[in-house]
Amino acid sequence: MPVEITFKPKVEGHYNFNLVCNVKRKIKPIMINVKGVGFNLHHRVETDAGLVFDEKVTNVLEYGEVYIKMKKIQIVTIVNKGQFNFDYNFNRKDWPDDTLKIKPDRGTVESGKSKEVSVILEPEDTFDINSNIELEIVSGPK
Repeated sequence: MPVEITFKPKVEGHYNFNLVCNVKRKIKPIMINVKGVGFNLHHRVETDAGLVFDEKVTNVLEYGEVYIKMKKIQIVTIVNKGQFNFDYNFNRKDWPDDTLKIKPDRGTVESGKSKEVSVILEPEDTFDINSNIELEIVSGPK
């Protein structure tokens, strides 16, 4: 019979402990050694204009006046200050497909490094700008 163990550490660090499992019809308990690493993602997201994003609020990329067929680019830098690589993914919600481009819209930021992402606004026609993009940090150590 498989046994599933869920471990959710609250503090960063390496863990190693033993579980004592009493099994019916066994004289001695079974010892299971559990090892794991507790970690937090240490990241920062900033723009080339010096804006540092706060994950607790909606952040605004300011493009100023943009005319039809005009191209404006904001560089967003995702910085990984942690000891593990992590993956990121941008979700474009309610944006017309050709109006906003994000390159690359997903990828991995290695430990101690940063990744530059271009957020390109290039409208072909008038559109409603009350739309959001969302940056997700989707995974940590593998």
